[in-house]
Amino acid sequence: MSRKIQLKSYLSLLPLLLMQVVWGSYFLITKGLQTEINVYLLHFSRFALLTIILLPFAGREIRNKKLIAGGIFAGALLAASNYLLNLGLNLSTSVNAAFLVGTTTIFVTLYEILFFKAKMSKGRIIAAVLATAGMWLITGGLGKLDIGDIVLILSSMIGAFHVICSDRNLDSKVNVLSFVFWQMLVCAVIGFFLTTFYGNFHLPELNAGNIGAFLYIALISMGLGLIVQMWTQGRANPIVVSIIVLFQSIIGAVIGWTLGNEEFVLTQAIGGLIIVAGMFLSVISDKDADLKSID
Repeated sequence: MSRKIQLKSYLSLLPLLLMQVVWGSYFLITKGLQTEINVYLLHFSRFALLTIILLPFAGREIRNKKLIAGGIFAGALLAASNYLLNLGLNLSTSVNAAFLVGTTTIFVTLYEILFFKAKMSKGRIIAAVLATAGMWLITGGLGKLDIGDIVLILSSMIGAFHVICSDRNLDSKVNVLSFVFWQMLVCAVIGFFLTTFYGNFHLPELNAGNIGAFLYIALISMGLGLIVQMWTQGRANPIVVSIIVLFQSIIGAVIGWTLGNEEFVLTQAIGGLIIVAGMFLSVISDKDADLKSID
């Protein structure tokens, strides 16, 4: 694999970078929606909608058992991470969620070291220490760690496995829409059972506001966002992808403090900045974090 990063390789990262603005706004919009509709029905509905939309692409890789199996497993991880994230939003602020979900980058790096024999460089050690310090400031330490913080951190840990699992199943030749379809199908099935046993199927009074917000988090944030992420992961190292995704944390926090009128807490902001610094270090210290060849 060539180490030379060409201009077209840089441009291949641009869609995912732009998507961070969408994902950054997700935390506040979803937190608002979840005051009108129960979390399980809300997210079952968006996964079901995307499954129907992507259904025509399901048969294109129907003989590719590896892709289907990978999509099903990745879908289970995505469902676990997503439902935990949205439960965490009910228990915490959108700013907290934005910063703690951003630690996915650190967990990706740690998993690469633990399970795939990546080297434990000095930069990675410093990054892990910074991430821990940042989480400590945001959550208030073990003594003040609440259930919302724990759920959000678990979401990040599982989300990191989803990034790595997707990377192992993707390259520039894989039909991304088919791979995403299987993930959406699994998420919808899991969501149906969660709604049946823990939620309800009662819809709120519909209006232009909540319909527009739902279509935004379903079609743009999840649908387009996941397609862009999968397409990029077919062309980039998972650590490169995860470092781009960290920008949603910054954007999400700013939106929460401004448009969401959430309280600005200095220790929370410092903790978030420390986490972001750790994320950058985890990538720049990784000699293997180049782009995959897309020639």
